Amino acid sequence: MTRTNTLSCWAHFDYERMAAEARRERDSLNSIVRARRRQRPKNPDKAMAFEQQSKRYYEMYLEQRKNAIEFERRARKRGEYGS
Repeated sequence: MTRTNTLSCWAHFDYERMAAEARRERDSLNSIVRARRRQRPKNPDKAMAFEQQSKRYYEMYLEQRKNAIEFERRARKRGEYGS
């Protein structure tokens, strides 16, 4: 059995493509987060909802950043094995 065969579960995923998609999502969410930091809620009564939504966008950004890093790592690892 070759090393590639033991890692055959990786064959179903294109980590380079997944990393590229995660980077696009990360960049898009980063733009949203930056725009929201520059603006303030138009209605002071809705400030809490605005802040909560801003936090959700930031959490989504962090998740996509983590995904991009992980998928890039997996793509590199796959390249090291030559599969």
